[in-house]
Formats: sequence, structure tokens, C-alpha cells
Amino acid sequence: MSDDLKETVEALLRLPRAPTQLRVLFYLLESGRAMTIKEIAERLGMTRKAVERAVDKLYRKGLIERVRYMEGHYRCSIRKMVTYLITACTELHRELERMSEKG
Repeated sequence: MSDDLKETVEALLRLPRAPTQLRVLFYLLESGRAMTIKEIAERLGMTRKAVERAVDKLYRKGLIERVRYMEGHYRCSIRKMVTYLITACTELHRELERMSEKG
């Protein structure tokens, strides 16, 4: 697994410790569309500043992306998310196998 992919998977696994980021990520995934920070904030009943911070962190972690043809819009790629989750499951399975061999 590449270092970039590993970092992104680790960031995804740490998200439960960041409830605002998790909420924004799930909303973008569920909506299946590109949205502005204002739209996300209105739909989730959150402040724009809170959503802006969450979006910035999710973007820097590689969990969401900017939409090139729509200024100020962000989305979450379901394909990428499935890749991250399969990678995380695979790594977890390997780790469990190693533990069972030792134990």
C-alpha cells in the first residue's frame, strides 16, 4: 500500500474522534452531489465556520475533493471511499491473522 493511501486510510479510521468532520463527510457521501460550504452548513444546521474548518481538514486528508468545474464546491468520491474502506479492511484482516498466529 502506498504511503499516501495509508495516510488517508488512517485519517478515515480516526474520524470518529472528529464528529463534525464525520458528519460532513457522511452528508457529502449520502447526498452524492457537489456542495458549497454554505449549502452544507444550512442542510446540517451548523455554522459556516464549523463546516469550513471540517471541509478544510477533510480536503487536506484527501477524503473529499474540490470540484474543478464548480467554484467553491466539494464532494466525496464514493469510489475512493470504497477503495479506502477495502484497504482498511484488508489491513485489519492481515493484522488479525498475525495476532492469531502468535496467540
